[in-house]
Formats: sequence, C-alpha cells, structure tokens
Amino acid sequence: SSSSSSSSNAGGATTQHRVSVAWLQRDAAARSAAPRFVGADDVLDAMDSTQRPTDEQWFRRQFIVHNGILDDVVEVTRHNVVHGWGIVAKQAIEAKETFLDVGTIFVPRRLVADEEDSEHYIAREGEKSVYKIHWFLGDDRMIASRTFFLNEARGATPPNVEWKGVSSHRQLIQWRVLRDIAEGEE
Repeated sequence: SSSSSSSSNAGGATTQHRVSVAWLQRDAAARSAAPRFVGADDVLDAMDSTQRPTDEQWFRRQFIVHNGILDDVVEVTRHNVVHGWGIVAKQAIEAKETFLDVGTIFVPRRLVADEEDSEHYIAREGEKSVYKIHWFLGDDRMIASRTFFLNEARGATPPNVEWKGVSSHRQLIQWRVLRDIAEGEE
C-alpha cells in the first residue's frame, strides 16, 4: 500500500512523492528516536573515489575539530523548539559568525536519482549539485547532519541562520548567523 506525502526542503520548495506505508512507519520510528549524527567514516563511505581525501587521518582530525566547534555552540534537542527536533544555541552567538557542518555530503546532481527532491538532500535553487543531509541505516536508525535539524526551525521570523555550499577541505555546508542568537534560542 502507498500514500502520497509532501515535504519542504531547505529552499522552501514543496514536493509530492509516493511512499509506502512501511517507509512511513520506518521514518516515524527513526524520527522519534534520539538522532545519531554522521561520523567521519559515514562520510568517507558515502564519498565516491573522486571525492575521497588522499590523507584520511587528516580528514578524520578535521572532522573532529569542526564537529567539536558545533557541539560547543549548539545542540539538537526536542526542548524549546517549535516542532520535533531542532537546533538550540548553547551560548549566545553573534551575527556573521560561521560554522562548517562536516556531516553533509556533496553529491553531484547527476548521481541523484528519484530522491533528488526528498528531504534527504538540499540545494539552493539553480545549484547544479545537492548535499545529502540524512539517510537510514537498517530499519529504524536515521543518521543525519546537524543541517537536517536546522531545516526544522519552522516559524523563526525572521530566520537567524542561512546556509550555503562552500569549498573547504571538500565541498560542504557552511552556516552563517544572520542576527544575534541568544542562549537557548532555536
């Protein structure tokens, strides 16, 4: 049996797609569980041969550094958020600060099949590639980048964070703080 579902991606576009009841049940179970964040090995496993770093130990160290920076300033939680899971500031964050989300995975659009418009991926309108921000392992375990939960901040007016694709040690997502964010604010 299948059902029709719509979702919004980070660019605000709504897409319609048909999904099975089993998929909806798996999705609900995974979303209700505490999130598991993408690790360095998950990213390395998802990269094609052209994206893999030549020095994987260096890559793992950079991954730990940037994840640690994000972990110091934000947390993914169900408390004090508008809907479901969201990102809340652990400390005050000043406008114009930037953070790298190393858990996002750059995917050339030509490699993305039917899921291109799903919430597994995000892209700015007109961009030629997408970033994978969550997927499933096994039946009920979702792994995600922190950017996936940034999308869940519904109702924040005006928005306090924007994202863009940047090239660092690889293609990934950078958050830019648009206005001062108080400790505890989503």
